[in-house]
Amino acid sequence: MTISTVQITSNKWEDSLIESLENIEHSAMYLESALEEKQVETKFLLEIIKDLMKTHQKLNSSDDDLEYSYQELVKILQETGGKEIYTFIDFIQKLGLTVKISIDKT
Repeated sequence: MTISTVQITSNKWEDSLIESLENIEHSAMYLESALEEKQVETKFLLEIIKDLMKTHQKLNSSDDDLEYSYQELVKILQETGGKEIYTFIDFIQKLGLTVKISIDKT
């Protein structure tokens, strides 16, 4: 397999992923599954957030507030590795609770 073949396969896979994330329920499950893991590598979490942002941008017009929030989140995750997110989730789970991602119906 050549590099160009790998890149084409990768692009098709990414296109397929973004298309599946157009379904808001799939987006919620995608993010929730990452948060269920005990500790995810920062680059993996950043990729998930990037995929969700790409999907949103594909479906919606430009949103400066969302873009700002996205950039801030990326900056924080790059600085901390997401430790605070997973520490919070661990704490919640030790209380016998769980964190769920659901669709905002408002």
